[in-house]
Order: sequence, then structure tokens, then C-alpha cells
Amino acid sequence: MCSSGWVCNGLGVGLGKVVSFAKLHHSSTVYFSGDDLHRFSLSDAILIKDNHVRAIGGLDRALKLARERAPFIAKIEVEVGNVEEAVRAAELGAYIIMLDNMSPGDIAKVHEELARRGLRDKVILEASMRITWLSTRGTSTSCR
Repeated sequence: MCSSGWVCNGLGVGLGKVVSFAKLHHSSTVYFSGDDLHRFSLSDAILIKDNHVRAIGGLDRALKLARERAPFIAKIEVEVGNVEEAVRAAELGAYIIMLDNMSPGDIAKVHEELARRGLRDKVILEASMRITWLSTRGTSTSCR
């Protein structure tokens, strides 16, 4: 696992912001270490952040507009901050749900609620911030 990423079921993902001249080296290092690249540039997917949702008038509208304007192959990722937002993003068909600044306990709650509603296998969960090697001891989650 690279220091700027996370591990889930043994798969590390390099998530760190990298300046462009170092991007190729960083990406090669992540790839050849057996980890996943997450993305190579910002154009690889659509990321709907919380401020985008507020500015556009809600998650429903943000996802609708993203789908209308995105190439058919683009994956749509939605940043959420709580269980309710994660469930709504899954219900609306987000491909990836980024659990932003959530503790491992809150991440587990999202996982459990999505499973209870039959939505867990329909999305990929991504956790950012607050996730360290020590904070995940004794927990087990699934990325897919």
C-alpha cells in the first residue's frame, strides 16, 4: 500500500494528489507495487462533491445532469458525509460512493444499511481521510 492510499481486502489504492511531472512515476510505483491506480487524471470519471450538490440544488438533480452530459462510459462518483446521503446516492445509481471524512464505525453503518436495503452489491465504496492502518484494526469491509 502506498502511504497516500487505503487498503480494502488487501487491495491498496493510491489516492494522493500528485503534481503532474511526478504523476507518471507515482502511478508506476502504485501499479507495480500491486495496488490499484484509482484514476490517472480528473477526466477519467465524474466526481460529484458535496459543494456541487449544494450548488446545483440537490443530489437527484446533480446525478441527472451528470448522466445527461457524460459520455456513456464515464463512471459517476458521489461524495457523501453520512449514511442517509450514501443510501440516496446508491438509490440514484451512483457507481462509486466516496465516504468522506467518516470514521470506520460510520463506514460500517453505511455498509450495513446498504446491505439491509439490497443496495450494497450495486456500488463501490471508497473511504477518504481518517483511514489509517491503525484505525482499521479489527474491522473488515468489502470494497465491492
